[in-house]
Amino acid sequence: MGSPSIPVTIIGGGKVACGKHLKSASQQMSHMGAILAADRMHVHAIVETNDQKRSEIHKNWQFSETYDSLSNVPFVSNELITICTPRETHLKVALEAINRRHQALLIEKPCCASLSEAQQILRKSKRAGVKVFVNYNRRFDERIERVKNQFEGLPEEIHITYSKGIFNYASHLIDLAKSMR
Repeated sequence: MGSPSIPVTIIGGGKVACGKHLKSASQQMSHMGAILAADRMHVHAIVETNDQKRSEIHKNWQFSETYDSLSNVPFVSNELITICTPRETHLKVALEAINRRHQALLIEKPCCASLSEAQQILRKSKRAGVKVFVNYNRRFDERIERVKNQFEGLPEEIHITYSKGIFNYASHLIDLAKSMR
């Protein structure tokens, strides 16, 4: 008999959490798509405060276990919770999630707005015995590997246009540049 399937609760219903067509080459980039494609995971619940987004999740994924609050989600053991909400909500949502005393917490990058907030999350998670991870998966994206393989040595100059600021999309360029050293 194989290992049991890990129940995953996704907090947030936007593109990163539940984007149906968010792909990189053949790789599913939304949390929902990646979990559904995984052999040893299943979506336990989705938490989204916006009624319209919850309706879109029902329509796009034929998934009915959506809730407007984490406190309404039935507790299961060995739960993985992923936080895919805007950065300014991460601290509050993470602290609430840690109170569930689940197995692990995956926070979409950027983890939070400051080092102080990250330290609060780590202190509370250690006391609760909850493992915390920050999702930074582009480092392993096929497209990034192709870009890196196009250069011999370091490029002399890089010009980039990005949206959502340095903490979101630009962080991937910084990571790419650092990995080329």
